[in-house]
Amino acid sequence: MAGAIAVYDRPVLPEYESQKVDLNLADLAEVLKQVGSAPFKPLKAEVRLSLAGAQNKLPIIKNANVQVVSFALPLSPDLATTHIIKLVNLHFNDLVFNEFTCMKLAKAVGLNVADVDLLRVGEHTHLLVTRYDRKAGERLHQEDFCQTLAIDAENKYESEGGPSLMQCA
Repeated sequence: MAGAIAVYDRPVLPEYESQKVDLNLADLAEVLKQVGSAPFKPLKAEVRLSLAGAQNKLPIIKNANVQVVSFALPLSPDLATTHIIKLVNLHFNDLVFNEFTCMKLAKAVGLNVADVDLLRVGEHTHLLVTRYDRKAGERLHQEDFCQTLAIDAENKYESEGGPSLMQCA
């Protein structure tokens, strides 16, 4: 649910509205270990992920106004996340540091890029990305070219039938 419009296959249950599971860093370490294999099994919670891309990532809420860094997982599809944790890639050890450095350099030269930080959880360092598609806790509507051109997300790359530069223009 990257944008402001969401379509559900069943009604959103009132008991899940605005609910979240708070996580300290130890809890978060356990969840991050399981992303990609059996996510959220220890939480016994129904959590849906809908983030595109090749890297393993976790949409999360960073709790504000707390003395200790803590996070939460939304249980309600209506509760917007504030950050994305891009997990360390064990095949490309420096991927997180490379993306962090590139984003900081882009911001330093005046490009409008998302804020990023390094996040040490357990034995790994991950990339913590502030969501650019949020404002004051609300989703900002956005569409990618596949959505705009009614092309299936499975075909997102031009070589797979996705939009060409000409179509995007």
